[in-house]
Amino acid sequence: MVNPVSNSSVVGSSSTPRITASTSLASWTEAQIRTLTKAETQGLTVGQIADISVSAIKGLSAANLAALNTTQVKALTEDQLAGMSNAQLAAFTKAQMGAMSSDQINALSTSQIGAFSATQISGISTTEISNVQTSTINGLSVRQIQALTTDQIIAMIGDQISAMGSSQVASLSVGQIQAIETGDLSVMSTGQIRAMSLTQVSALKTDQLASLTTSQVQALESSEIAKLTSTQLRSLDTSQIAALTTSQLPAITNSNIAAMSTAQLAALTSSQFSSISNVGLGALTSSQASVLSSSNLNALSTTQLRQIKVPTLAAVSSTAMAGLSTTNIANLLATQVSALSGDMLGAMSTSQVESLTSSQWGAVSTSGIAALSTAQLEKITSSELRALSANQIKSLSTSNITSLGSDGLGTLQLTQFSALTTQQTAAMSTEQVSHLSSTLLQTLSTTQIASWGTGNLAAINSTQLNQLTKTQLQGLASDKLASLSTEAIAGLNTTQVKLLSSGQVQGMTTDQIKALSSAVINALSDAQLQALSTSQVQVISTSLATNISTSVLQKLTTTQAQALTSTMVNTFTTGQVQALTTNQLNAMGSTMLSNLSSTNLRALSSTQIAALTSTALAGLSSTQAPLLQTAQVRSLSTAQLASLSSQVFGALSSTQIQSLSSTQVSGISTSMAANMSTDQLTALTTAQLAYLDTADLQALSSDQVKALGTDQLAA
Repeated sequence: MVNPVSNSSVVGSSSTPRITASTSLASWTEAQIRTLTKAETQGLTVGQIADISVSAIKGLSAANLAALNTTQVKALTEDQLAGMSNAQLAAFTKAQMGAMSSDQINALSTSQIGAFSATQISGISTTEISNVQTSTINGLSVRQIQALTTDQIIAMIGDQISAMGSSQVASLSVGQIQAIETGDLSVMSTGQIRAMSLTQVSALKTDQLASLTTSQVQALESSEIAKLTSTQLRSLDTSQIAALTTSQLPAITNSNIAAMSTAQLAALTSSQFSSISNVGLGALTSSQASVLSSSNLNALSTTQLRQIKVPTLAAVSSTAMAGLSTTNIANLLATQVSALSGDMLGAMSTSQVESLTSSQWGAVSTSGIAALSTAQLEKITSSELRALSANQIKSLSTSNITSLGSDGLGTLQLTQFSALTTQQTAAMSTEQVSHLSSTLLQTLSTTQIASWGTGNLAAINSTQLNQLTKTQLQGLASDKLASLSTEAIAGLNTTQVKLLSSGQVQGMTTDQIKALSSAVINALSDAQLQALSTSQVQVISTSLATNISTSVLQKLTTTQAQALTSTMVNTFTTGQVQALTTNQLNAMGSTMLSNLSSTNLRALSSTQIAALTSTALAGLSSTQAPLLQTAQVRSLSTAQLASLSSQVFGALSSTQIQSLSSTQVSGISTSMAANMSTDQLTALTTAQLAYLDTADLQALSSDQVKALGTDQLAA
């Protein structure tokens, strides 16, 4: 065994080294160690270093300690290091610190650790720092914590990071914060998270944010949530988003709300969703509309609901809209209501539809109006119906037009009613048509009226027909006019009938003609009157016939005159009978004459009688002949007399015979003379007898001759 250096050798000759490689320092005192020069210290072997006692190690000066190489530093025992003073420890260089093992560092007291400078702390190797005790880490001062390099931070384990105090965490630089590994970050306490500053949280990388636990997320301050970028916020998964508190959610900026994924937004409960700020709700995009469920929408206040933009609300599902409360429906802005699609409106319940206000109805899109069911439309009040625009009214389905009923249709304003399409007017029920006011009726175009079927036209009453305009009346096709009821036709006035074309009059049914008043018949123009068919003429009632003016009668064509029934003619007044033209009388034929009443027969003028053809006169019966006035008899031409049958001629009275002119007598044929009664012969005056020719006299029978008086024979 090598003997230790004696005390005398320490102070011996300088020519002989005091310390060789074999010199043991185990028995050296602190005082002896203090005598070591820098060179001697640097020459010590690792064994000699390790042999120095704990008490003697205190003799190493700061300069000598700083002179140790990294191998010598590594040779220092834990006890030696633990026995050093703070001043000695402060002497170690950054390189020497890098040579220390974690065991060496862990052997130091808190006070000793605190003696290390920032430079010394930064010198601890990344390999060894991960093994430094958590208590040691916790004992580092803020200055020392800030001295840790990013590589050291990366090398640290979760337990070490989580061992840091709040002040230590708060002192970390942005670079140090970003160096914390995700696994280490996730084990940090909520207190540590709360200790982080706004700048630190804002500096967290997306993978770090994604590693936070839900408790850690909830530990973030609202101001920190507000400072996150959209990229950072999008890095949070649905469980993290779902963990956000109702005090944190309002802090999310509107730009960040717009950047959130639908999955993130869908992770929020209705209570959380309603805590989003107004500007945040206003930032929701149409692509995010799928998260606007009925429960989320119903959780919003009126002010919040009104923040949702029109394009976003337009993208909401019909199912969600169908679940919206009536209160929220009523609270929608008119501009928002305008975004509701036909599918949305169609999916709404009748209660929801009923909750819409007049101003909201005025904003409903035409596609929305078109999608309404009859049950929904029935919930619209009259004031709400009147709030609809003309275009909205035009969008109503034909079934909805019918479902409005007469009251609903009657509620429409003129501009709304006149906007109805032909398909819509065609869909009106007969009950609706019959209850239309004259004001509404007059707004209809001829095309709209033409869209009505026979049933609707038949539903028009006389008051309504009486209110139709000139354009509307003249626009009725003949078949449409023919569909009007007789009750309605009876309402035609003289002014209106004059507006009808001849074709319209001719197209009227016989029942309609029969329903016309005498004033209307008398108001017919020549063209209208002459357009009447024989069947139309024939149905003119006898009561009406007596009121037909003479001017109208004279305008009847011969064909129409032929259609006059004997019953009608027999109701004519004397003036009417005498107004008939000779052409009309002759057109009536023998049948008409044979059926004339005695009054009407005697009413015929001499001119009319004189114009009768033999065909017409053939209708004169032997019963009627004696009823003719003498003036009528005298108006007969010789040809007319000759056309009379012997029975008719023989039926003439003595007075009638005496009224015959000499010309008429001279025209009596032999057969007529042969058939004259004795009363007729004796009634002849001597002047009349003088005009009988020899053939007539020779045709007389002996009885006829015997009946002649002496003065007649003398003549």
